[in-house]
Amino acid sequence: MNLRRIIQLVAAALALVGSQRAIAEDAREIAWKELAPASDVEKLASMQVMALLRAAPHGAADDVADSMQAIQPGMYGVIDALDGESIALSGFVVPLDFDGGASREFLLVPYYGACIHAPPPPPNQTLLVRSKTPVKLGALSNAYVAAGTLRVSQNSSSMGDSAYLLELSSLSRHR
Repeated sequence: MNLRRIIQLVAAALALVGSQRAIAEDAREIAWKELAPASDVEKLASMQVMALLRAAPHGAADDVADSMQAIQPGMYGVIDALDGESIALSGFVVPLDFDGGASREFLLVPYYGACIHAPPPPPNQTLLVRSKTPVKLGALSNAYVAAGTLRVSQNSSSMGDSAYLLELSSLSRHR
């Protein structure tokens, strides 16, 4: 991965952070930085860029994917006031289960390639999303808007750790 591609990924993540629009009447769209305590917000951008740079020179894609969780920055600080709130958040999907193009459990991350081609974002910038019914997914490069009830909940998966759980009520393509 070259520096130009890293800059493109960071620019895409920043574009999602600034996206503010109504998704559902009862869901408040939040930005990724709202999931982290103020003391962590300044660290986020530089940590994500450094994590991407560390992953870039490694060998084969499989080797990079195998080492992703070890590279994940460990920021677990959360905003307890968000627990139980109905929110909507734009991001990219990393399926944890995948059956016939549908998934019931996936990670929502702020930038494309996180957990697969690049290190996972910090846990407080990673949501474990659970759906009662399987949701059809398109290309993993598509940005989505996930809406539902947010829970403060530490979770671990083979793709990375998360500090939040989103009980999914809707998933739509980001426009």
